[in-house]
Amino acid sequence: MHLYLIRHGQSVENTQPYDGRNDNSALTDLGQAQAAALATWLAQPTQRIKFNRLYSSPMQRAKQTAAAIAGALGMEVAFDSRLMEVGNCKPDGSPYPLD
Repeated sequence: MHLYLIRHGQSVENTQPYDGRNDNSALTDLGQAQAAALATWLAQPTQRIKFNRLYSSPMQRAKQTAAAIAGALGMEVAFDSRLMEVGNCKPDGSPYPLD
């Protein structure tokens, strides 16, 4: 069995100063282009990568990236909230100390 982990393309949040919050931002135009390029690359027969299943976080940026890949591979996406990233900040939005 092979497990491939793919990060979403650039999101709107990625273009902002990092505040540790876990928002549900969409892909930027660049992120959409990145997802499309990866999807095209993965679909090339020369890659010899066979996917049995495609899972994604339900976050918008991940869904958009997965949709591009699924479209290129002719697959369905299974969304699983357990794949959502965990927030890296206190409830008030302030970051945890690094030490």
